Amino acid sequence: SGIYLSTKQIQQLGRQFNLPIGFGTRNLMLTNVFRQAAHYDCVDAVWDALTGHVQICLEGYAQQPELLSNAWQQQASKTITLINDAKTAMLEAEAEI
Repeated sequence: SGIYLSTKQIQQLGRQFNLPIGFGTRNLMLTNVFRQAAHYDCVDAVWDALTGHVQICLEGYAQQPELLSNAWQQQASKTITLINDAKTAMLEAEAEI
């Protein structure tokens, strides 16, 4: 993905939107962020926060030697595309309801 989300960062993401996410593995915690975001109607904002995190990573990579950071930049850019695709799919699904 070109980025890393630590347990602490996932907890902070949940706290940012006052979401009860519990504890466990990073995968479970991130799943809970989205489950609770759906419950509290803030999934769109969570996607935006994740995009912001990836953007910060990209900015950091831009300050590193290209030889070391190029592959990470490419992966992080793909991650932003995936986030945008997921967000678009979610909005389209909501529009059908």
